Amino acid sequence: MNLIIHLVRKDAILWGWTIALWAAFGACALVLEKAKLSADSPYLPLLIFSLTVLALLALVLIAWIIQEDSPCEATAFWRSRPVPPMTMLAAKILLLVGLFVVIPTLGVFVGSGISAGFSDGFPKATGFLLCVVTASAALAACTRNVGEYILTGTIAAFLIISLEAFLEISWYGRERTAFILVSSKIWVSTVLCGVFGLSILLVQYRLRRTFLSYGLIAILVISLALVRAFWSWRFV
Repeated sequence: MNLIIHLVRKDAILWGWTIALWAAFGACALVLEKAKLSADSPYLPLLIFSLTVLALLALVLIAWIIQEDSPCEATAFWRSRPVPPMTMLAAKILLLVGLFVVIPTLGVFVGSGISAGFSDGFPKATGFLLCVVTASAALAACTRNVGEYILTGTIAAFLIISLEAFLEISWYGRERTAFILVSSKIWVSTVLCGVFGLSILLVQYRLRRTFLSYGLIAILVISLALVRAFWSWRFV
């Protein structure tokens, strides 16, 4: 446990200024959202800008934190030290969940009040953050730098959209159920990303088989396209 805390502290210090910048944009977005801006408010573009930078900076930070001790680099510094792979993974997950799930969750509690935390949408939002962070960390664990991370993610997104469009065109005119809930499809897609993301992280840190991880990414891409094209169950 002491080693995990040491690794978390090491990353937190290393990326401290970037984390502080991310937190500043988060605080700005929280204050502006609390103000309940109208559609014609001059501060609305600032809110949109803050949320955009907040999301992009979080994705980049996830990549930097994971790739600082990359599991796919045979020459990574930590591999020559007595650091068990699963200990390294636990430290990374602890820091990422703390930063990008727990802190935003607390921010919502502070900004909206404790009672809002028990609304129906709040657990789903927390689960969404957890799955997105896990999937992003998995993608970072399969790539060697931020450029490759962004390129791989962009290609995966393009393939999902293209395959979804192809499937819908190919099956155009077939009978579809009338009860298709978009949020249901998003939730199922998010859970898939989280499950596959965790599997890829375990493969990368425990087995160190990047080709196997890319195989899992390919299966995830196909699964997401199928869900987006054909999912028709409705969650109440």
